[in-house]
Amino acid sequence: MCFTGTVFADWTLASDTSRMNFMSVKKGEIIETHHFKKLSGTITEAGKAVIEIDLSSVTTNIEIRDERMQALLFDVPSFPVATVTASVDTEVLAALEDGQRVTQKVSLELDLHGMKSTIETEVFITNADNDSVTVATTQPIVISADDFNLGAGVEALREIAKLPAITHNVPVTFNLMFDQH
Repeated sequence: MCFTGTVFADWTLASDTSRMNFMSVKKGEIIETHHFKKLSGTITEAGKAVIEIDLSSVTTNIEIRDERMQALLFDVPSFPVATVTASVDTEVLAALEDGQRVTQKVSLELDLHGMKSTIETEVFITNADNDSVTVATTQPIVISADDFNLGAGVEALREIAKLPAITHNVPVTFNLMFDQH
């Protein structure tokens, strides 16, 4: 996610080629994958990365479930966006050649539903070419709904769908592409 100051410039998230997925588990065994259609973000020359997730763009492939998640889980009118920030080492990719990939530990700060939490994880960082870089999870990041005051929303979804259970722990993956401008 980084280049030296002489070749590093601001980077913008390519939202059409980037993806953030999360999985839900209902009835103890049914796993479904969902994603957000609208992501935006930048990495500055100083190494500050910011990703904004438009929570109204949640996509589950079932329209009524999308609406329920927006209203009951995310409370989109009050909390329309989740934000992930990180500081990146702008020297890591300076030595990477086109197509070369490294693994890097990062601290992500997730601001979701009025709560903030720091998440330690590893990501793959790939210098796709001189004008683009990708950042992807090396493994799913497990987010607890309860850590972000979303537990009541999960229970509201469970009740309205008449399900015996929906897990409160949600695996999240991402594959983000940034283009230099």
